[in-house]
Amino acid sequence: FFRDLIMGKQYRNKYMYIYADVFFTKGYNRTLICEPAVNSSWHFIPNEFYETILLFRNKLIDDIIDENPYNIDVEGLIEYLLKNNYGSLVDDISLFPPIEMKWYSPHVIENAIIDIDKQSQHDYDKIANELDALLCKNVQIRSYISIDIFQIEDIIRRFMGHNFESIDFILKFTDNVSHDAYLSLAKEYPSVSFIVHSSPQNQFYESLLHGIYPIVGYVQYTKQIISSSDCCGIINKDNLVHPTCIHDYVEGVLRNKCLNKKISIDADGNIKNCPSMKQCYGNIKSTSLVDVCALRKFRSYWFITKDKIKVCKDCEYRYVCNDCRAFVKHKFDKPKKCNYDPYKS
Repeated sequence: FFRDLIMGKQYRNKYMYIYADVFFTKGYNRTLICEPAVNSSWHFIPNEFYETILLFRNKLIDDIIDENPYNIDVEGLIEYLLKNNYGSLVDDISLFPPIEMKWYSPHVIENAIIDIDKQSQHDYDKIANELDALLCKNVQIRSYISIDIFQIEDIIRRFMGHNFESIDFILKFTDNVSHDAYLSLAKEYPSVSFIVHSSPQNQFYESLLHGIYPIVGYVQYTKQIISSSDCCGIINKDNLVHPTCIHDYVEGVLRNKCLNKKISIDADGNIKNCPSMKQCYGNIKSTSLVDVCALRKFRSYWFITKDKIKVCKDCEYRYVCNDCRAFVKHKFDKPKKCNYDPYKS
């Protein structure tokens, strides 16, 4: 049907319009198709197809078929795009302007990480107040030691009364705290969720408030052992996160997905972009998170895009990858814990 449609004379004087929420990322060997509105598996096309798709904005289908500068099956490409609902045939392409590639968040800080170890003596009231002043959206508290349910609840209470959308705990497994205890806490404090690492088994428990607060309140056990911040930074195709909306995808293009609007406090209280990084901007005991966020050097990591990083700039997954700037020799090196080679894909 689609091939007949394209070959029909009345349709060749049309434009092939690619929908605004369908994105193509050209890599060294192939092009990734990302459709944020659809949480599906990744799809790929040859780079020659990508180059032809760029022509669709300015040329009629008939002209592209006649010129065919990349010597491909243009009709087959259009048939593929129509079948997969990546676009439509239109009379006037100017009625469908390209999406404006801008990213904005009202939050000075989107995400904060607080690490806990044996030596940690954090002032959670100070941290909560300063993160609230930065309009922080999400807080993640990671513990590399086992802590009891009373300590956990005490930490939670320090963050209550503020405007955090979520408070996620990543805690070391202990027999002294049951999954029912975690679920009860999450029910009492609906913004809280738990991931329990170093567990004997992988297990997921749905929130007791499922249907009311569907994204939070869960308890997830994982066998993964997380002994320190050095365990972070692993990158592979299995842990790529499919963008849920255009806003998420555009952030990956214009900002650093790992460090953008993020602030961290390591187990010793040092303020960093990420607990795994060496660069420190002072200690939370004597330094304000608000003052650190005003530093140009601190914010500079937010803008290290994948197009600036060696090897990553040639990777078709670059805009959907979280990146890692901690385990690198130089600021713009490929993440040490990424084994994917875009030149051999």
